[in-house]
Amino acid sequence: MFGIKTFKPWVGKKYGKKNSFKVMVLGYSRYDEDYTDYDIINNSDGGRTHTNFIQAVLSKKYWEDNYDPFQFWHETIFYNYNTTFFPGKARVTPEWADLVNKQNSKLLKKMLEKYKPTHCIVWGKANWESIEVEGVEWGLSKNIPNLPIGHPYCTVTIKDHTTKFTYVKHPSTAFLYEHWRKVIKTFLTFD
Repeated sequence: MFGIKTFKPWVGKKYGKKNSFKVMVLGYSRYDEDYTDYDIINNSDGGRTHTNFIQAVLSKKYWEDNYDPFQFWHETIFYNYNTTFFPGKARVTPEWADLVNKQNSKLLKKMLEKYKPTHCIVWGKANWESIEVEGVEWGLSKNIPNLPIGHPYCTVTIKDHTTKFTYVKHPSTAFLYEHWRKVIKTFLTFD
């Protein structure tokens, strides 16, 4: 897709059809060249990273009745911002030069133009600090309103369409359910 052989994002079959908002999730990086972002979600076995994140999004623990991760994923886009794969194993920290690779910012711009998400949740603070959209200036960073603790968001506008961005701690780390549940819920619902 977009001229990148191994790029195949997850685009939920109900993306943009049910809700007035459309969510994109930007993961960090892949560590297998043949295992696409689509495969990561489609074949998700409920591993800790995805379970941590989905519990926070759904405000429901995985053992509770009606916990269904695809309730969220079917309405969402997911791809790893860093298009270079990092062979070996999970949690390989990319070099800064890889994080700011211009291919990443070009691809993000194309994804925003094509899918027009209203909200984007970035996994990981290092990822948040490295993301760019080719040729586009970020709006002023502000705190998400109605949160007792300060947490930033900013906007990007492309061709009269604005997307709000924020980040969460990477869900593979010490991801605190109560904290991130409140941040995500507030981010996805404020005007």
